[in-house]
Amino acid sequence: MSGTFYRSLSKAITLILGAMMSILQSCSTTSIDEQLANQIAAAFVKEQKQRYKLQVCGVGGSIPDKIRKFHFDFDLIMRVDREQAREIYVDMLEHFLQMVNSDEEIRPYLENYPVTNANVEILLTFCDKPLQRVPPPYMAFVFGCKNSIVYDQWDPVTEKFCDAYHELYADALKIVRGY
Repeated sequence: MSGTFYRSLSKAITLILGAMMSILQSCSTTSIDEQLANQIAAAFVKEQKQRYKLQVCGVGGSIPDKIRKFHFDFDLIMRVDREQAREIYVDMLEHFLQMVNSDEEIRPYLENYPVTNANVEILLTFCDKPLQRVPPPYMAFVFGCKNSIVYDQWDPVTEKFCDAYHELYADALKIVRGY
């Protein structure tokens, strides 16, 4: 697939997500907590697209009674080592936490305040080009799991992700902040 096709597909997905969020926000059946979660998620996605030139693969969350979780899935066309992947992941997560926790309007609808890394799932897939995973030694997939960050590489032989490294989110934050 060409880069033009992928960009067109990404624009279409972004437009559809935007339209869905607008429809959900305008529906009388959409609760205020869903509307507020959608607004913050949309603002975050827009900022991250500008900062990292990424592709949005998915946005969601969990709102059974109150806002419990936020979920973001992004593709980035770049090669990164573990240190660069850590910086991108921590930067994104800390930026989102600041956005949510500083928004006084959403606070009464949050299951946990302040929102922490345990309430936010960010999945980052790194590619050479659309649908082509980066080879080792580069990180191909980074995500948070139970207060940790997991860094995976792509094994081109088995065509599967394989664990490369795990670290506690608190340790990654200290490294990025230089403590």
